[in-house]
Amino acid sequence: MGEKMYYENITGVPAFECNEWQGKKKEYCVLIPIINEGERIKKELQRAKKHRVSDVADIIICDGGSTDGCTKEELLRSLDVNTLLVKKGPGKQGAQLRMGIWWALQRG
Repeated sequence: MGEKMYYENITGVPAFECNEWQGKKKEYCVLIPIINEGERIKKELQRAKKHRVSDVADIIICDGGSTDGCTKEELLRSLDVNTLLVKKGPGKQGAQLRMGIWWALQRG
């Protein structure tokens, strides 16, 4: 894994980049839409790690184009994030969720 993929021209889904650090591990996933969340997302992911969320679901970050460093690979991987999806096309939070849901369904 660790491969960066780019998706575009999908009806109803914005163009996006996929940074999948681990393959599918769990039957379920948690999609978390973010944009420039800073320390807030770090604290939420630390709480998720403490409560072992990744033992029952893959954690997928659906980023809207953060520029504050909250999506650094080393940080996210250390907090058990499985995959980072980064929206490159138009749209806001709804587009981030469409991107994440489409990707999760393709992943199975």
